[in-house]
Amino acid sequence: MMSLKKFFSLIFFAVPLIAAPIGNAADLEINPRHPENYAVVAGDTLWEIAARFLVHPWHWQDLWHANPQIDNPNLIYPGDIISIRIVDGQAMAGITRGGAVIKLSPTIRKTALVEAIPTIPLNAIQPFLARVRVTAPGELEQAPYIVSQIDQRLTSTTGDYVYARGIISEKIAEKATHYDIYRAGRPYYGQAENGKASLLGIEAIPVGEAELKRCGDPASLLVTRSSSEILAGDRLLPAESDTFDRNFMPHAPDFPVEGRIIDVLGGLSRVSRFQTVVIDKGRYDNLDVGHVLAIHQAGNVIKDPVTQEYITLPEERSGLLMVFRVFDQLSYALVLEAQREMQLLDMVRPPQP
Repeated sequence: MMSLKKFFSLIFFAVPLIAAPIGNAADLEINPRHPENYAVVAGDTLWEIAARFLVHPWHWQDLWHANPQIDNPNLIYPGDIISIRIVDGQAMAGITRGGAVIKLSPTIRKTALVEAIPTIPLNAIQPFLARVRVTAPGELEQAPYIVSQIDQRLTSTTGDYVYARGIISEKIAEKATHYDIYRAGRPYYGQAENGKASLLGIEAIPVGEAELKRCGDPASLLVTRSSSEILAGDRLLPAESDTFDRNFMPHAPDFPVEGRIIDVLGGLSRVSRFQTVVIDKGRYDNLDVGHVLAIHQAGNVIKDPVTQEYITLPEERSGLLMVFRVFDQLSYALVLEAQREMQLLDMVRPPQP
């Protein structure tokens, strides 16, 4: 019997390399050590492939989009052969798909389902794509909350019924019947102004999920999933979709942004490659998913051995990150490149071309 991971489809035909001008090579800054051909393998990411061909990997869409053979630059598959040539100062790109040349006639075949390679290593950000969120100041305090379990035990878990306040009317129930259960985590503060730091948001720690069974004061809910013990006082927010677009499109902002790394997620203290960080810029600053920012480390203050005066060394670029979740005043971002060890409060701004 055929596996469920088999499907009928029109076969992909081998597409020979066709030179496609994509702009001045200097504009794209072709990697001088780029391979003439690269065969995509499982485990690759588009970012890593782009870095083989371009000095600035976030320009990979300019490379792929200009090639009529690559309809969607986010859909590159294991087995594809990426090629690039420089002809008269022009970058020529192409893709060969399907292996050996075959007879060019429509054919129905049973083909193993092969997934396109991801833009970035999704396993590094998977825990932060769904349910984990940053709430606006006051949002959790105003959300419905659990007051008790039906049999008045102190904690609840999967399969238990709980009472909650704040879901009183059918009108409220019409907006959401499934809730994520949260507990307030750490507060995130921006840079101090006039001696006072501004509260940007509060981490919401997911502890479970629940389904509304009856509205009222209190309402009744069934706990459908728990990742830790659920307590009275835990807050309820309408459940977010589990579906996120994994085909990120890295691109540099075309407007000025200057922020800082204010936290490292996952209980880590060091900032290194493939770590998820929190930056103090978000939706209100026009940041969007896919925006690439350069990380800059402030120069140390040293004592001049000749004049004995204290001077500040120039700041140095230390890496690149890409935003993958955006909140009102904060964003989650993945560090994609690290030239040196980074630290909290390093600056982030659009990369220079």
